Amino acid sequence: MRSFASCIWLNGRCVNAASWATITGTGGSLSGDTTMRKQLLFVISSAMLVGGLYLLGAELFWARKWYGWMILGGAMLVALGAYLLWADFIAPALGIKTPEQ
Repeated sequence: MRSFASCIWLNGRCVNAASWATITGTGGSLSGDTTMRKQLLFVISSAMLVGGLYLLGAELFWARKWYGWMILGGAMLVALGAYLLWADFIAPALGIKTPEQ
């Protein structure tokens, strides 16, 4: 008799569920292939960097009135996005050790 934990119910029938190790090929550990995490981190940190640069550029060059919180927010986005890109992608590609390693 099957347990409910190993079933996925599809159209009223119990279908065997594949384990995490079968799906990812990692042998059951979650520390195997992290390409999806890396891709998501790259997209988010790049968006933070570009968005922060846009906020800074728009506020400094095209705004009629400067708002300090927009300059601060843009600078924070640029700093955090650049740090994430450096620590996870640029420094390892160049062989530079970071404090996280």
